[in-house]
Amino acid sequence: MKNKRGVSPIVATVLLVAIVIIIAIILWFWYNQFIDEQRAKAESQLAQECSKSEIQISELTCEDLTAGSPSTYRLTMNIANTGGSRISKLIINSRSLTTSQTDEIAKAIQEGTTADITVDINASLVTLIEGIQVIPVVSMGQNLKYCDGQAQESNAPTCV
Repeated sequence: MKNKRGVSPIVATVLLVAIVIIIAIILWFWYNQFIDEQRAKAESQLAQECSKSEIQISELTCEDLTAGSPSTYRLTMNIANTGGSRISKLIINSRSLTTSQTDEIAKAIQEGTTADITVDINASLVTLIEGIQVIPVVSMGQNLKYCDGQAQESNAPTCV
């Protein structure tokens, strides 16, 4: 009975390192799958929120402030959230025949409410405003989704 030998220390160390590496690989694959599932779930929820978002543009006016420096047009509009989801912010695209300007307005609009929005446009870049596009943005936690499919467009008023 005294002649029994155990596993040598080198073999035991190699086996332990191999077992730890295998466990680490299994955990890594599980974690990546978990994160991918969470990301897909968040994207699906944001897509649902986007499909429920709807805005209406009204009372669009433009004031010519070019007497000051720098040359500026001031667009003022009323945005109504007529959909079923909270809008976290808005993207306003002002375009002329040759150029455009994009502004991000960090103003949340709750369902069923309205907000007055003011955007100053560089008149030297956008010389004659042809149209305005407003894109709602919804959020869940830190995740944002630009709802391009829910964008509303309007002809720009004459700047006076």
